Formats: sequence, C-alpha cells, structure tokens
Amino acid sequence: MNACASLSAITAPSAGSPLQPVILIDGVPEPRLVARQWRMQGPTDRRIAMAAVAADTIADVQPMIERWQSASATLALPVRLIDEQVRYAVLAHGKLNRLDADRAAERDETLLELTDQWNDLLDRVLRMVWVQVDTSLIAQESGPAAMKIGDAANRSEQLWPIGSDSVYVLQARGQPWTVGTALATLSAFAGLELTLSLLPRDLQSAPLLAPVDLTQSVIAALEQLLGPYGLIIQRDLLRHAGTITERRAVRPGNLGRTVHLAWATDNRALGQVLKIDADRPAEAAQPWIARADGWLVESTFELKRGWDPALEGEPDETYSRSNNPDFSTYANVFRLWVLNEDGHFTDAPYNQGPAFDLASLFGGPPLAPQPLRFLPGLTLDDAGARRSVIVEMSEDSGQTWLIYPGPVKLLTKRAAVYLDNTTLPDSFLTAAKAGTAVIRVTASLQSPIPIEVLHWRGNPFAGTLSAKLFDVGDAFGFRRIAPQSIHYNAVQVGDLIALTSDQTNQLNDWLLARMHREDRAPRERTGQATLELVGAWPVMRVGDRLHNTMSRGVDSAGRAEAIARKGATVRAVRCRWRGPDATTTVDLSF
Repeated sequence: MNACASLSAITAPSAGSPLQPVILIDGVPEPRLVARQWRMQGPTDRRIAMAAVAADTIADVQPMIERWQSASATLALPVRLIDEQVRYAVLAHGKLNRLDADRAAERDETLLELTDQWNDLLDRVLRMVWVQVDTSLIAQESGPAAMKIGDAANRSEQLWPIGSDSVYVLQARGQPWTVGTALATLSAFAGLELTLSLLPRDLQSAPLLAPVDLTQSVIAALEQLLGPYGLIIQRDLLRHAGTITERRAVRPGNLGRTVHLAWATDNRALGQVLKIDADRPAEAAQPWIARADGWLVESTFELKRGWDPALEGEPDETYSRSNNPDFSTYANVFRLWVLNEDGHFTDAPYNQGPAFDLASLFGGPPLAPQPLRFLPGLTLDDAGARRSVIVEMSEDSGQTWLIYPGPVKLLTKRAAVYLDNTTLPDSFLTAAKAGTAVIRVTASLQSPIPIEVLHWRGNPFAGTLSAKLFDVGDAFGFRRIAPQSIHYNAVQVGDLIALTSDQTNQLNDWLLARMHREDRAPRERTGQATLELVGAWPVMRVGDRLHNTMSRGVDSAGRAEAIARKGATVRAVRCRWRGPDATTTVDLSF
C-alpha cells in the first residue's frame, strides 16, 4: 500500500513553489496550525508531532484550541512526483493535546502535541485475555496471564474467533507458541490488526524464545516478541476520500530498502548530509520510570449549588419539567449540584466560593482546579461488588440525611449530579427554596497526578538519555478511604470491607525486575550514529539501510563511508520545520 494519497480538501501548491507540511482538523486544512516537528521511532513505529500557533494569532485562536483538541488531527506532507503532481504522505493521525510555550528557539508560540492514535494502542495495558477451559472460551482479567514456553507452554490446541480474527488462546498444559501464533494472538487481544504477510515463513514458525508477559503494556509485550528475532512493525497510512486507512506489517528489521546517502557537496537525490555524530560506545544514563494511575480516593462530598440564584423565587410549577414550557431556562435550578473542583462555579453568577481543594483529598502537592468525575466507591456491598455512587439529601441543612428518592444523573465532564425527576419532591423543593436543602455524594475521585517510581540505569559520565517510561495504568492498586467517607469508621472496625491498597513497593519491584531482565538480555554491541540531512524526508522508514556510493576516501570510525559499509540501519526519523527551512535527523545503528 502506498503511504501517499490525494487530499481533495487541500489546494495543491503550484509548480516550483516550496512544499510545506499541512495540518488538517477533521479532514479540513487548518492554516493557523503550523507543523514544527515529527518523529517516527522503531521498532514499533511510534509517531508523534508538534504543531504551533504563532504568537500574533494566539488571541484569535485561543477559543478554537479546545475544539481542535476534541477533533481528529492529521499531519500530511506534500510530495511532488516526477510529473509535477502532488501527493500527500500522512505522517500522523490522532489527537492534539498538551499545550506549552516554545521560547527556546526565540519564539513565542503555543505548541500542541499530536499523538498518533497508534501510540494510544501501544500504551494501553491489556485488561482482558481469552482462555480455553475444557471446551469453552472465557474472558478473564489479564493478570497474571502470560504466553509461556517449555513445559509450561500454554497455547490452545484449536483456533477461536476473537474479533474479526481466528487465533489461538491461552490454555493450561497447551502447545508451544511460535512467533507467528504469538503475534497473531497478541494482535487480536490488543486490537492491533497486524499483518504477517511480510514475515518469512521460517520466522513465523520459529519457536517463542522467552515468555511474553500479558500484564504489562502492549508495547512492552510486543518488544518481548519482536526483540529476540530483530523484527519491526512497519506501517503505511493512506488517506482517500476523507478516510485514513492503515496497514501495519511485521517484518525483519534487516531487510529494508537500500537508500542512497550523499554528502552536502554531492548533487544526487536523497537529503544532503550536513553533519554526522557517530559511535557512542558508552551506554548513557537513562531514567527508567514506572507510572501507574494516581490515587483513587473514596470520600463523602457535600455539594454546592450549580445554578444562578437569580432564577430562584418563582412558583413551584416553574421548576417542573411537565408544567413549565420554558423549563430549559430553569432546568438547573435546585437540580444541578456540583463539587466545584474546577472552579467553574466560584465567580458570578454562581458565587459558590473557592474551588474544592483536591490536594487535601489526594494528600499530594498542590493541584490546579480541573474537572474530574465521580466514580463508584471502594467500599464493597454484601455481594462483594463496589458500591455505586450514593446520592443523599438533607432538608434540614445537613442534620439528617436520606437517600435521594428520585432518578439522578452523574455528569461525565465534572464531578456533579443532576436530580432528574419530572417534578422535584415537594418537601425537598420547599427546603431548597428556603435554603436548607443539601445534597451529598459518596463516591471516588481519581487523582490526575500519576504514581511514579524512578530508577537510573547506565553511565552518567556518558551523557543522559530521555526517560524510558512504562505506563502500567491500574495494574497496581493505589486506593484509600478518606476519613470524610460515611463508610470510614465501619471499614476501620471491620464491619465493612473496602478495596484499599498501596502497592508502591510492588510497583518498585516490578520496575527493578524489568530492568534486571533488560540487563540479562543479550545485546549486540553495535555502533550508533546520527545524521542531519537538508530537507524533510519522512519517506525514510525504520529498517531502511543506507548506502553510500561516493568515493571520498573517508573511512575513519563514524564517518559516512564506514557506516554505509557496515550496513547502517535506520532506527528513528525526526523532521523539523522552521518557516521555509526543514531538516531531518536520522538515528542509525551499524
């Protein structure tokens, strides 16, 4: 499949004019967004890009940023064919997020990060795996699932339909896994839709060399499968008629295309080499970080009024959905009750005081006001399940409490509840109009600050590498009951059971074991190099092999001749744009 496609929404540049990358929002070019950087990283083809909003337009664009972040975003680069036709290579397709200020390059810009939707799939932790028990297929939580080898091999004897594929599943005392069957199963479990059409048959049938842990992130499991056999994932993106389609193929990492390498004094085609930084024999220091979901805390929250008090004081029928044809004007009055954790209801017309103190709840550093949502509690009911969100009302300013008798909706964009009766209970409405009605909620909130464990690996005198991050999601438990919860005392004395835990030590042990496994894995001592090229060359792919046809007589270690002679392989590609100028950095191993 060709990774270039005709984008009908874009006006093609005229012949001879410079080709600049284009950012599309929901398929429509957005000229106020300018591409600054794009990176493709092997062996799993992770992609990420940066877009900028110029300082002179930021005031006008600020209201648009939230809409851009909720839309789909595409980075496309025009490529001029030999007949002067222009096609667009789709470099990344996903969501925009993470605003920041770029001042390092003497610019004052707002930056948005375009995270490819493929990255989101890779970073997920498997929540469910499929297991054959006797003659039945069952779905179970992944831990402590693994694809095992040797006497513990656990591949099922028959294929089972998982999604649109038929794959082997886990089965106690099963058959040995091969590279092909393991990849197909992991692809189905994680929804990756990998194709093995580029994987030679001998590799497909090769035995699995090491167990594959299915309790970790998808990318970590993939690396366990790909690494021992030097495999990579190569992806082509195609945009046609407003639709992005993808093909992700597994193939050997040493069978890529041969690409011409030229120095800046040479006039031949692929991106002129400006400089080279080669041969890093010492392994630089690298922080390894295991990141888990932040604290999940159950508490009882007394809510605030989420309506304009100027709308109070009307006859009772005004606040009835069935009796007031203009009900939409008064829909929130006496019905919307909020935690105000985002500070939205602090100022006029609500005047509900300071935002809820999230830091006091989660027990960590100060937290900026931000929207959260109510989640089920951590206290278990008689059936052993987590209790649903409990909504109580008081008609006497909090002296006595009763379960609210009518239907209640939980808002999804902030911590709030909506009393959804057609007509509010008479006694509650009377108390609300008198100012003595109160609503409280017993539920859990998830801290937006993740739990992290950090260790260093490597030689600090050889430099510092970017952090290696493992996002384990909710694989480890960080849950507690706050003293303000109505269940707190009962849990303390053992009358109720709650899902509380602090698995910091287990998370730390998991990271140390992961680092130990990396240290024990055989690693070929190869050279590395970084080339800087003139222009943007995203057509380079991870796995491509560089070839130098010049005879400059440069053969010292790290120079282009030596690298090409040893068969340098592309490990990552990064393009940068600054106005009309573009450069490409290529990371190589040889």
